[in-house]
Amino acid sequence: MEALRLANSAFAVDLYKQLCEKEPADNILFSPICLSTSLSLAQVGAKGDTADEIGQVLHFENVKDVPFGFQTVTSDVNKLSSFYSLKLIKRLYVEKSLNLSTEFISSTKRPYAKEMETVDFKDKLEETKGQINNSIKELTDGHFENILADNSVNDQTKILVVNAAYFVGKWMKKFPESETKECPFRINKTVIRFTMDSLIAANTKFCFDLFQKISTDDCRKNIFFCPLSLSAALGMVRLGARSGSARQIDQVLHFSEFSQNKGNKPDPCLKKAEQEGPGDSNLEGQKDVTGSLTLQTESSKDESGLLSCYFGQLLSKLARIKVDYTLSIANRLYGEREFPICPEYLDGVIQFYHTTVESVDFRKDTEKSRQEINFWVESQSQGKIKELFSKDSINNKTVLVLVNAVYFKAKWEKYFDCENTVDAVFSLSEVPEHSFLDIHSEFPRSDGWMYTHI
Repeated sequence: MEALRLANSAFAVDLYKQLCEKEPADNILFSPICLSTSLSLAQVGAKGDTADEIGQVLHFENVKDVPFGFQTVTSDVNKLSSFYSLKLIKRLYVEKSLNLSTEFISSTKRPYAKEMETVDFKDKLEETKGQINNSIKELTDGHFENILADNSVNDQTKILVVNAAYFVGKWMKKFPESETKECPFRINKTVIRFTMDSLIAANTKFCFDLFQKISTDDCRKNIFFCPLSLSAALGMVRLGARSGSARQIDQVLHFSEFSQNKGNKPDPCLKKAEQEGPGDSNLEGQKDVTGSLTLQTESSKDESGLLSCYFGQLLSKLARIKVDYTLSIANRLYGEREFPICPEYLDGVIQFYHTTVESVDFRKDTEKSRQEINFWVESQSQGKIKELFSKDSINNKTVLVLVNAVYFKAKWEKYFDCENTVDAVFSLSEVPEHSFLDIHSEFPRSDGWMYTHI
């Protein structure tokens, strides 16, 4: 076991150096043991130079029984303290048309139990991708959604290694709640204050503004919209906006109220923090939830990064709610392929808003692009929203399309009793009559004010 520990430590240092050289300004978070376990599973089925290269990268030269060693490590991890939860998810998916040797299958059963699976990439690509995404989502308690992006696998995929780490723990030293308060966050000479409550307040103001605007345009129509979905979609655009465009979005969505720039005014919390020292601030009951994903915001240049971070947290929380309803918020950008998209922006869209910017050919193949967008919206709305974009809504001059769709399905809190429900006619003056289901029920009556559930 000591040889395996040293090998994994050497691999961790090597990988850390490579990641630092590639993105020296990024935060780095990864699980070496999770990665090395997955690659060791692939090595079991490798031969010749491939097996030697994997062993060299993982520093297995002095490790005698690699599968047994990782089996022991995985077993020990599952028995760790109840103060935290650590899940190492490793999966090897193999195209079923490949003829796996009996020796390989036998060698993986015990040390890598339930970690290898044969799937059908060739004939059932979308179904297979959905099964993999759902499996990883369930294993990580909903923290990893759609780990396989749209173009990550295709019908030519033969072998897929999926790796994820999920960690939940308590702080060793908790924040005393009575001594904790909200303070400005200082960056260089500017103090910017961000809170989740401010984001919710800004979204509420945007909701009322939009409602007033829509109701003014046509006061007789019913109005139904999802403010959070719209503000998140525009927040995704805000992530890449600058100058006047950024200021206009901030004003409409009340993001200018979300961030409060204090300039060089004295920081009321700075003196207290200096007196207490760096190790005295711990929040009681707070947990540290970490996944193997990189999180970076360059707030010193633009607060849109941290703003998007809050949106990402809020959308993730909504997706993890376990209740008797289904809520799907689908946002996506479609851009003309002749206009290159900044890689940093693409990373931010994926990281914070859990979606992508798709490159399409509006100029040369407008109709195909329109159909592709409509098909995606229809699939995200369970077939409820069809032909979102008509033929005249997109042309060869289109450069960027922002798509926003919401799908909601829930059960009634109080069901309609079939015995008390009849067909009836609903009518208003100057409006054609419509049929509807009418329910009759009885409730107590008394003098004065009375409350009843109808």
